[in-house]
Amino acid sequence: MDARGDRAVLLSWMGDKASHPLASLLTEPGAYGVQWLEAMETLVTTVERVQPERWAGKRRDFQDLAKVKDPDAAWEQFRRQRTELVVTAAVINAGIRCAFGKTGRSNPDLVLPDLGLGLEITRRTPKTITHVQQDLRKALQDRPGVDVHLRFDPYPARLSAEVRERLLTEIVRAAEQLHEDQPTTTFRAIDRPRARRDMPELAIPEIRINVALQLEEGGGISWSGPGNPTALLTPSMDVVYDEVIAVVDDDAKVKQAESIPCVLVCDVMDLGLAWMSDRASWANGLAVRLPEDYPFVAVAVTACDLLSPTSNYAIAIAPSATDHVRAAVTQLAERLAMTMPAVGTALQ
Repeated sequence: MDARGDRAVLLSWMGDKASHPLASLLTEPGAYGVQWLEAMETLVTTVERVQPERWAGKRRDFQDLAKVKDPDAAWEQFRRQRTELVVTAAVINAGIRCAFGKTGRSNPDLVLPDLGLGLEITRRTPKTITHVQQDLRKALQDRPGVDVHLRFDPYPARLSAEVRERLLTEIVRAAEQLHEDQPTTTFRAIDRPRARRDMPELAIPEIRINVALQLEEGGGISWSGPGNPTALLTPSMDVVYDEVIAVVDDDAKVKQAESIPCVLVCDVMDLGLAWMSDRASWANGLAVRLPEDYPFVAVAVTACDLLSPTSNYAIAIAPSATDHVRAAVTQLAERLAMTMPAVGTALQ
């Protein structure tokens, strides 16, 4: 099946189509590929129709994804660029004038001159299950007849480097020892993640991991979580809040936040179970956790689904925001239909 269809704008953004991360979807879109491509066509068409200042640089960045040799790295860079396009399209569709930030200096990804705000757009993707899967695929590529299943309880938003290395080492060792007389083996591991920020109200649970290997034709790597993941959403969300707020541990992000009153917009689609949380919970949860000295004037979260060119948002204003900035952020939230904290939550 050829899924190129009427996607002239997207094809022009892809440049070297044969090497681009989306290339395979053009000829073998699978069950969801057509919707992915339709969503991307909508996004790039929206941006190109309005042509915000420096938009051509964003198109070049998108084309340059074809030059990234590591397919996993290329896909993650695509996801980050896509999130930026989703937010930009939302701003454009809300009738808000915008410009992309200047390269080579500390400024946000998107500038909203009429509101006097910047938007710094990011994705939080700490090392977790998908990264373990990627490492195992590479390490076990010479042993296709080994089936590996990992069961996590609770579902992890992140896994420590020590535990990821231990899992990789022990699984590879166990796979090498499997034979017809001993076709299966199991072992357990525990991860005790630490908070990135000094926030005593966070209760971050330990992660229990059961690993099972067996000889099986074709093999594969799979994982599962607890039987009722929603029951464990609250403790896992503490890890998620920690990850989002800890964006400012990156000095470059702090400089961007200081260049202009700046809203941090964070895509949490691949951050544990964050996508399951409702917007009101997000807004209220951030409102009571943002530190007094947080450099961003507000934090917005979204979960960008590859099937859709739009997304929903929740936002909380930082305690340090001035009345003038607070009014600008409130106007932004209203025009993008962002969910704000309930009245009386923290300083909102």
